[in-house]
Amino acid sequence: MYSPLVSSKSIRVLVLDSGIYDDDIKCCLKQVDLGKKPPFIALSYVWGNPNECAPIECNGATVQVTDNLAAALRRLRHNNDPVVVWADALCINQKDNEEKALQVGMMDEIYSAATQVVVYVGEADVQTPQVVEMIARMWALYVKLTWRREPTTNIHDIFRKAYLQTSPGGELPPHNDVRWVALENFFRRTYFSRIWMIQEIALAVDDPVVFLGEFRIPWKHVATAATLFYLSHIQQMRGNPSNDIRTFNIFHIQTLRELTRLGELEKGFRLESQLMGAKSFNCTDPRDRVYALHAVATDRLDSEGSTVYRVDYTVPPAKVFRDTAAQFLKQGSLFALSHAFTQKVKDLPSWAPDWSTDGVDINALMSGFDREKYCASGDSAASCEFPEDDDSALFIDGQEITEVQWVSRPFEPMDLSQYADSRTPGTFPTIWMKCKDLLGPDYAGGGTTVNAFWRTLIANVDEDHFPVTDGFFPHFLSWWRESRLWDMGAEEYRDKGGVTMTSTKTQDRYEVTKQTYWNKEQYKAIGRRALRCRCREGAEGTARCLTCRVLEEPKTLAALLNMTGKLPQLRLDDPTEDMVDSDEFIAQWYKNIQAEGPSAVKLMKARWPEYNQAVFRPLCGRSLFVTKNGLLGLGPRTARPGDKLVILAGGQVPFVLGADFKEEGSARRYRLRGEAYVHGVMNGSRMECGEKGQAAWETFTIV
Repeated sequence: MYSPLVSSKSIRVLVLDSGIYDDDIKCCLKQVDLGKKPPFIALSYVWGNPNECAPIECNGATVQVTDNLAAALRRLRHNNDPVVVWADALCINQKDNEEKALQVGMMDEIYSAATQVVVYVGEADVQTPQVVEMIARMWALYVKLTWRREPTTNIHDIFRKAYLQTSPGGELPPHNDVRWVALENFFRRTYFSRIWMIQEIALAVDDPVVFLGEFRIPWKHVATAATLFYLSHIQQMRGNPSNDIRTFNIFHIQTLRELTRLGELEKGFRLESQLMGAKSFNCTDPRDRVYALHAVATDRLDSEGSTVYRVDYTVPPAKVFRDTAAQFLKQGSLFALSHAFTQKVKDLPSWAPDWSTDGVDINALMSGFDREKYCASGDSAASCEFPEDDDSALFIDGQEITEVQWVSRPFEPMDLSQYADSRTPGTFPTIWMKCKDLLGPDYAGGGTTVNAFWRTLIANVDEDHFPVTDGFFPHFLSWWRESRLWDMGAEEYRDKGGVTMTSTKTQDRYEVTKQTYWNKEQYKAIGRRALRCRCREGAEGTARCLTCRVLEEPKTLAALLNMTGKLPQLRLDDPTEDMVDSDEFIAQWYKNIQAEGPSAVKLMKARWPEYNQAVFRPLCGRSLFVTKNGLLGLGPRTARPGDKLVILAGGQVPFVLGADFKEEGSARRYRLRGEAYVHGVMNGSRMECGEKGQAAWETFTIV
């Protein structure tokens, strides 16, 4: 069925005979030259279960294709005219690895040359009409808002309010409407986790068309709905973190698509960054984790226009990952080392990331867009070598800073949960007491241990990865107080036998959590603030006395201010009052809120969600550790006492090397545990210099 391709620009296309939906599928393959711009539809789809197949007739012979491909071809077929389609499963000889490698390397040209890209996500089901309606409603609201948008308008806030039914208009259904469930299930479809869809959609010239059974939806409508669902935090409010992965995928692809069309892909979209950003996508062949991203990588060609990264299906996955990481290191980037944690592929050296591990169980301290926020090695350049006789070894220059003395247990999502039925109580007070005991009040890296602790928990950056200032400390105090309340709720839940709240919906749980209360000290603080404002306005004495009586009584003030619905409810029996003597952060919170100066104002403006959002990304999956010279760090969950803390030349962050090295002659060999944030080390201040003022390096062998 497959004759050799005649040129480097040749591809096969499928000429699909006309017919109605239930007719047998008949087609033929023919070769065309991409350089001559032939018209064809490029199909983007999921192959489907290889054990569930249907027969079609191709070039006069019966061929078995997956049920999903057969269904897609039926939807593409016209009643009266033939249709020309490119579908990889049939148009590439899948048994010829050499041809497969060449054709996969051309997929960027194929999808960008297609007359139309069709995205087939599967057949319709009973929820599909509701999905189509929801996408249309979200698109209509988006168009309405962007048409009249003012500079200060936050579209995502408006969508969130529309979802919560706190804004007029009724453009979106209430949170308990079944149409939201239908939309969630649509975003759970397997297609949206497929890694090949990144280049297939991002490189399409015209807006792709989504086929959902007999329904046709513009891709930009689907992408807009998914983006709003993701960025407006609707999925989070509905308690579907796994669903967030799929909506993020669509958002990620649409971002690449828009930047590609504008010609604005920059250094942040090099292959190494693309690999890190595509962790939530899946593929059957682990090598495709790399190969599927070649086309959208800005460094795919060298200065002479030659291909830097090649497709070769004769090479095992471990070698593909190893060689790809080595290429990054040779280019002077240690970014790959920050992603070398969980490994499933056999025979992979510890310094090479296993890009086949799907999901986002842990996040690197640096994303592809904010590499400059840390500079642990100063302005040094990476120095890496790879011995010809040992594929597993990496020779890299660095400095040993100290050894690890103590390591906490790894932080898990349950340590950060706000909900009583899913929170592990007491984690943070216990770890803080241990850190304080080991480090004392004064921090070896400068400043106080309190300062080092709250900054290390968030790797010294906020949710958007910007470095934080001292002004972020009130957010921490506010978060700490809330977390102690969450601990109390979790302990009470356990004391009652952990009875599952079967009648409590996720949305109701969210509503209760976000309705945080204020205690009398908070109302007194806002009263003092308001009273000073009145005095500066020069109010009459009698009016000022009346104001005093109102503002100094929390219950009266709460009743007055809550008539506007602007402030939380007053709670007189705040249980954190009993923690003042045993918890120094609670004590500091009360001290600040009771003060007359600006500290009370800052605390009143503090928002615990700011810190809560910042702490989740760096903390989950990692452990706190203390070093022998009194430094506090956040590092890999596999770190052990006795491990080496090192700064590698050219590295923005320190790294932990396993102490279980093997002696081979005079060379010590280490295994990379992972990257670390170490407070007081991230700006290059711990670098040791030689006699001429240059960094004193030694060579480490990592395997």
